Amino acid sequence: MAKSLQHQAYQWLSYGLILGLWLFLFFPVFQWLGASFYTPEYRWHTALFILLIAVFLKKIFSKDLPDFCLQLRLIPFFILFLGVLGFLVSERFLDMDLVSCFFFGWASFGLAGLFLQKERWKASLPYLLLFLAVLPFSFHIETFLGFPLRVITAKVAYYFFESIGIHGFNHESIILVENKLAHVDLPCSGLKSLWVGSLFILALSVLENYKI
Repeated sequence: MAKSLQHQAYQWLSYGLILGLWLFLFFPVFQWLGASFYTPEYRWHTALFILLIAVFLKKIFSKDLPDFCLQLRLIPFFILFLGVLGFLVSERFLDMDLVSCFFFGWASFGLAGLFLQKERWKASLPYLLLFLAVLPFSFHIETFLGFPLRVITAKVAYYFFESIGIHGFNHESIILVENKLAHVDLPCSGLKSLWVGSLFILALSVLENYKI
């Protein structure tokens, strides 16, 4: 009995050391998440993030407590290794909080695979995808991908007018036709609709246990 208690004490001590190292390694991510909670542009993402954490904890502990047992499995360890490596590269060369947070979620999924049972770990994949989708990437996507798509949309519209005999002028996302301006704005890229649709599908897979 004493040996069993001693073994459990050493086991939970090792888990505590792993958790401490994890918090120390990814401290910049937690610092950025804490600061972003008070940023007006990220409030919607923050609310979704908190709701996701609550649902995840409810799902994990709804039936019984998961058996935490450290097992060195190849696939989770490989995912963990890539996540930590990507995070270190991002912190050293890119210095982009969103990219670092992306690799944090990736590495956390790999670490969970070393402790959770195989089936329960696989079932947590939609939570990882939903976590990554909740991150406020939309602002950067709209800038770096949305604008080129809007330019393409404006050019297609311009050539369509030209083909039916309506002449005008096109400059990036602005079309001038018959002395009137038409601006291809953010919704025209379709990225925000794709993001909302992806969130809806992932949320259904999490809440209703649907396959993605």
